[in-house]
Amino acid sequence: MKKIDIKQLSQLIKTRIIEDIDLTLIDLNGVDFSFCSLNNVHLSNDSSKFRLISNVSFKNAKLVDVQFENSVLLNVDFSNAILENCSFQVNKKVLKPTVSKVTFAECVINKCRFRNSIINWSDFRYAEITNTTFENSNINFCDFYRTHFHKLNVFRKSQISNSSLNYTLFEGTIIRRENLVSDTILQENRDNYRVFLEEWRKNGPGIRKTNIKTLWKPENLNKELKVMHEHAENIYRNLNGNWVSNGFLSDANWAYVKAKRKERKRLINDMCESGNAKDCFKTGVKVAGNYFSDVAFGYGESISKIIRTYVALIVIFALLIHLIEFNNSIIESFKRSLFNMVAQTDDNIKKESLDIVILTIVQSSIGILLTGIFGFIIANRIRHQ
Repeated sequence: MKKIDIKQLSQLIKTRIIEDIDLTLIDLNGVDFSFCSLNNVHLSNDSSKFRLISNVSFKNAKLVDVQFENSVLLNVDFSNAILENCSFQVNKKVLKPTVSKVTFAECVINKCRFRNSIINWSDFRYAEITNTTFENSNINFCDFYRTHFHKLNVFRKSQISNSSLNYTLFEGTIIRRENLVSDTILQENRDNYRVFLEEWRKNGPGIRKTNIKTLWKPENLNKELKVMHEHAENIYRNLNGNWVSNGFLSDANWAYVKAKRKERKRLINDMCESGNAKDCFKTGVKVAGNYFSDVAFGYGESISKIIRTYVALIVIFALLIHLIEFNNSIIESFKRSLFNMVAQTDDNIKKESLDIVILTIVQSSIGILLTGIFGFIIANRIRHQ
């Protein structure tokens, strides 16, 4: 592979064709490769020490077999570029970011490697990523808004934290619950989400920098914070669908529960926004139903919650029976309550007072319903585990 100096590189950049070149010894900081075609070019290699590549532009460029291995990229712009079989992977242990404030917005990335990379504050908005590996990478405060991951992209042992997955499309991509640090996404932490939005508003490597001030007015920032629960709900529903289609049913169940809880928070925020009492009441009913389903059944996913609900109802009805028939002992009341829950009604029920008859019918009906739900949850857990 041919090695050249900076003057020769400048001449090649004018022709916009750079092929079979070794650039590992050239200071590339500030070089503009926009609209260039790079083929089989080494900007660094797997045996070199960590090399800083900063303020370099690859806008609208085409990069094929370009090596960035063991390099540290800072403020590098790949907007609208096409990357094919490029490597950003790190082959040595590193604790600092290797890809920081890099723009991959609207990129087409295919068969690239980000293995072992630490990627911070980078922009992947509207990018199309296929057959790429992020294995063992650490991704923090990155924006994947409307990023399209399709075919096979690998996230094995990668860690994603404080990154926006809003409207991100995972199609055939293997991402798991274990990839989400602390089982949370960015839109669940208001403080981190505010830091994320403010940083991108001020310093983000956006593809529309001329419109950033217009797009991120203070009122727009507050609006984004206000709908964070809606965004979180959509993200978890998207993950749920992705995991169901790929057979990761345990992860899918977890995402479903998280989505329902975010739905409740969204409904609470929107409850009386319209100012219409009727709409407020309807939303309030939905919130109450959502909360009850969570507490009583864990949205059909929690065995422990339905057992607690079952026991609690036995206790409540036992106390009601004891209050109505105060001459009975508390033990007898609990016994009758337990039998009612399993629809084992006393033959002498017709001789009882109307209060006891109604209470027995209600409790037996609830007991039958809960038993059915319990059976559903057990079957669901067995199938999904």
